[in-house]
Amino acid sequence: MTKSTSAPVACDTTVFDPIEREAHAALLKKLLSRALTREVRGTKRALKLPYERELFVDAAVWIADESRCCPFFGFSIRVESAADFFWLEIDAPPEAQGIIDAGLAAARAGTS
Repeated sequence: MTKSTSAPVACDTTVFDPIEREAHAALLKKLLSRALTREVRGTKRALKLPYERELFVDAAVWIADESRCCPFFGFSIRVESAADFFWLEIDAPPEAQGIIDAGLAAARAGTS
């Protein structure tokens, strides 16, 4: 499901306490470390992930939490029929592209 972009483009990290923020960052790092590929699709960033139940649930939890602090992002999880992978897609308005790219790069580098 993709949200409309009526929310202001501003992250509110105060929605997390320090323990939640650390767990959220660790979950993103885990998802990125397991990604089979990463793609840029216009305003979307897509991660191709192995279709494993635990990883699928981790992606859903990360989306639920990320949408609390950055409600201007849209998210979808797409499972291909008979595939052994799924796609996690993050959609950002043009003015938020830098936020998503910086966040993904920092998490991948382990500096988030």
